Amino acid sequence: HRQTGHRADGPFALGFRAPLGDAVIPDNGGDGRFDVYLVDFAGMADGNYADDVCGPTNQETCAGYMVEENDFAGYPYPSTLVANRILGSHEFFHAVQFSYDWFEDIAFMEGTAMWMEGEVYPNVIDRINYLNRSALSHPGVPLDTGANGYEYGSWLFWRFLSEKVFGDDPT
Repeated sequence: HRQTGHRADGPFALGFRAPLGDAVIPDNGGDGRFDVYLVDFAGMADGNYADDVCGPTNQETCAGYMVEENDFAGYPYPSTLVANRILGSHEFFHAVQFSYDWFEDIAFMEGTAMWMEGEVYPNVIDRINYLNRSALSHPGVPLDTGANGYEYGSWLFWRFLSEKVFGDDPT
């Protein structure tokens, strides 16, 4: 699917498990499927991932849902389609991550979610904006720095692994 600018199967084509369902939660959005809610953040945010049930009492995994801006009016994205691709792939990958372990290092979680944006939509290059917060421009900053945007710039390391170590196949 790379010729069309996206990998239609996303994380599943790479062997990742699906997000956990929320069927066991009484207020689960109507059924046990993964929920996506569109809201007007009025410029205060553009998307986020929230948990339904997770925590130390529920082992390390959790089910959740995704909340995303409904129209991206006034946001710096070139189009609503681009914004949906960036945030959809990024935030959805957080749901995939949470099906493994919700309590991970922020640099790992954000860096791999940024990397997934490029795996799913290689022609959408929002992640390039974070190279100024990566080992490329700041080689003395540790890879696991989870602040000041460095957590997003760590995507470069995961891209390196997928290209050079795993031959573009992280599975």
